[in-house]
Parts: sequence; C-alpha cells; structure tokens
Amino acid sequence: MASVTVGPFWCVSVNPAIDKRVRVPELSAGRVNRVREVRSESGGKAAHVAMALRALDADPLWIGFAGGSTGEQLLYGLRALAIRVRPVMLESETRTNL
Repeated sequence: MASVTVGPFWCVSVNPAIDKRVRVPELSAGRVNRVREVRSESGGKAAHVAMALRALDADPLWIGFAGGSTGEQLLYGLRALAIRVRPVMLESETRTNL
C-alpha cells in the first residue's frame, strides 16, 4: 500500500470563541436553577476542525483573531492540545458562547 502525503492544514478563524458549558442538576422553569459545573474551552468552527485534525495525528495550523483575556484562554487551550497557532492579536475580547 502506497503512503499518502498530505499537505499542510490551515484552519482560518475569523470568529473564534470560548465555549462555556454549564451543568445544572435539574432545570425548573420559573425557579432558581443553580449551576453545578462550568467548563470553558476553545471554540469556533476552525478550532474544532483543528482539534479533529490533531486527534487524527495531523499537524494543523490555526490562524485567527484573538483578543483580551478570553483570547489568551483560547490560545492556551489550542496550544494545550499541541495545535500550532498564529494569532492576529486584537484589543477587543474574543467572544464567549454559553
């Protein structure tokens, strides 16, 4: 079986995010619902594609906008997964999704 060489993967993100997920034991309409757990992770379509490629042992390069403390969190999360990053740094905060 011949080996296949795959070129570089560039994952370009113009609208990345921090994805926040909250867990509540029970959701009750009209009542106080207390959060049990909060998780924040790097997100956005290009980040998710880079994560999937990395899980398949590819070496993607994530290129995108990042700003403020949420931008730093985004980059930290990608780097922690051994994803190479080339950020375009902004003054405004990277968005957060809940």
